[in-house]
Amino acid sequence: MRILALLLAAVALTAAPTPPEGFTALYNGKDLTGWRGGDTSDHRAYLALSPEKRAERDKTWTADMLAHWKAEGDDLVNDGKGKYATTLKEYGDIELTLEYNMAPLGDSGIYLRNVPQVQIWDPANAKERRMAPTKVAVRSGITA
Repeated sequence: MRILALLLAAVALTAAPTPPEGFTALYNGKDLTGWRGGDTSDHRAYLALSPEKRAERDKTWTADMLAHWKAEGDDLVNDGKGKYATTLKEYGDIELTLEYNMAPLGDSGIYLRNVPQVQIWDPANAKERRMAPTKVAVRSGITA
């Protein structure tokens, strides 16, 4: 399944474009319908919880997420704090396309099934530039 994801922790996203043919938009461009709070714990451990324990955890995480995420026009915006916004729907194999805006010197990313993280840094941030952009690196299990 192909997915057009317009989500990135701690960033404000650009206006939601119409998804390319064969892709599905995760964000409806209006509100947080279809989202819950989540964290970076192992997704398999979360799925192994009883339905009651998952519901309890979701309620706590979602309350925290809603305090830090909001819909602003066509943008999904995070204040840089709180739980991550996580889709309610479970997806299988995906092809991910996204657009993002990040504050200068930002350090952000997108978690795939809670772990691993695709790391996104501002290339002007020398602190986070750990190697030349032409080199291949592995961070959090993702080849970049």
